[in-house]
Amino acid sequence: MQFFVEAPALDVEANAIPMTSRPTQVSSISEYEVDDDVLLYDPRSDDVHVLNGTAAVIWWLCDGDHTPAQIVDELAGMYELLPETVSADVEAALGSFKVAGLVSWIESPN
Repeated sequence: MQFFVEAPALDVEANAIPMTSRPTQVSSISEYEVDDDVLLYDPRSDDVHVLNGTAAVIWWLCDGDHTPAQIVDELAGMYELLPETVSADVEAALGSFKVAGLVSWIESPN
């Protein structure tokens, strides 16, 4: 089993996220709320991923409707911060979700 809160960045190229696409949660991932954390269980790998509150909000916004830029704007508004303050955290979380196989990407229409 693998546990992480805000997983460390792995390989920059592997973590690269498509900024114009929309992340969506992989349907086989189970989600559980435990105290202030969100646990994601991936039955394909038997991994458990532990998300803190901020990472959980980013996870919940991976609904196939939001681009990474829109997730940045939502998070910035929620915490009353400038978008540039949260963009690196959003990109890191989305990159970690991508590498862990927790999200897939939907191409945005042109």
